[in-house]
Amino acid sequence: MVKALRESTPRIWSTTFVILILISFAATGVVDSLQAGLPVFVESIGGTKTTSGLLVTVFALAGVLPFLACGPLVDRYGCRVVLIVSAVVFLFGGAAPLFVDGIPSLYVSRAFQGIGFAGLNVATAAGATNVLPRERLGEGVGYYGLGQSLAIALGPALGLKLVSISPSDPKTMWIVVALLAAFCLVASLCCFCDRERAPETHEGSTPSREKRSGFARFLSLFVERKALLPSAMILIVASGVCCVIVFVGVFSRTSGFGNAGLFFIISAAMMIATRFASGLFMDRYRPLYILLPALAFSALALVLLSAAHSRAATLLAGAPFGLGFGVIVPLLGSVAVKRSPRERSGAANSMYYLALNLGFGFGAFLGGTTIDLFGFRPSFLLWLTTILAPAALGVLFLRDEPTRSRSENNADHSAQREA
Repeated sequence: MVKALRESTPRIWSTTFVILILISFAATGVVDSLQAGLPVFVESIGGTKTTSGLLVTVFALAGVLPFLACGPLVDRYGCRVVLIVSAVVFLFGGAAPLFVDGIPSLYVSRAFQGIGFAGLNVATAAGATNVLPRERLGEGVGYYGLGQSLAIALGPALGLKLVSISPSDPKTMWIVVALLAAFCLVASLCCFCDRERAPETHEGSTPSREKRSGFARFLSLFVERKALLPSAMILIVASGVCCVIVFVGVFSRTSGFGNAGLFFIISAAMMIATRFASGLFMDRYRPLYILLPALAFSALALVLLSAAHSRAATLLAGAPFGLGFGVIVPLLGSVAVKRSPRERSGAANSMYYLALNLGFGFGAFLGGTTIDLFGFRPSFLLWLTTILAPAALGVLFLRDEPTRSRSENNADHSAQREA
């Protein structure tokens, strides 16, 4: 019986899944290296922190419509087409500053990067959920996030290193950005995520036949209402997280603590550890039981940063920061997909990553504005609201959220009886 259950347990790892992780790693590495490096570069040429925030905001806003559109496009045409087209746009945005200088060109470049990154994000996430077995989705999404975790470690550190080498000349940084974007395109051409699809282990959901108005039917193409709650929660959390990612490097340098690259390495190491351990708790416990401790770790990181008066104290905050965020993203992402019909996985992922992207865009502007008004330390404490609000939403609406859907549990019981 035990042997039969092991053989019936669907596997997570495949060549396609690994390629999707690598694409996610390269694309996120580009974004995170620029988020950390651009504020230092902008300040070196006389820009303000608000200007740095606006560069991130332009990136985020440019991806809004692509995020909305790419979900239905993935559901209709498949992941590979969206991957390739998005990678071409992303490469154009990454390579453009090599040929055109100046802050205005950076805004244009960030807009193209936002469009391309939106498509890459949605297509890789939807491709991953397509090839992952539904009953191990939370665990698989945690592994999928390994690429993002490594990018969060290496990207900011790389960006800060590149601008420290040539702070008044972005050419070196943009060469690396263009190479990473080119890798995304090559890997997308080699990814056949539409050929591999995890087998259904339960009855497929039937598309809704309810009568709706024309506008409601049009809106339903882009909005998966069952993914609204986790999407709203990640939007709020990401706004606070982005404040830290974008401005902790400037905080460390202006406080006399030196380069903050090690902060990102520590935080990403904790993210990676949580992703590898995700099989121990993802899909086994109710989401709220995992979410609240993760939010508590994120809050602890902000408190530690507000009280940091040394380099060691600043770096110490990286551990709870990475531990909390490393759990929250895959957890809420799996909730969004599990709540939604399988044939709507593209729309669910589209909504979720749109919210994540908007959170980062709003967070950059929020962070720059609050720091300019109140300074770093009070701002860290103000950003605690981005942790408390999702905690309240979770307590109110996720208390009865199951670890798995009823149909999945019925399928497991059937498998056990057959074994």
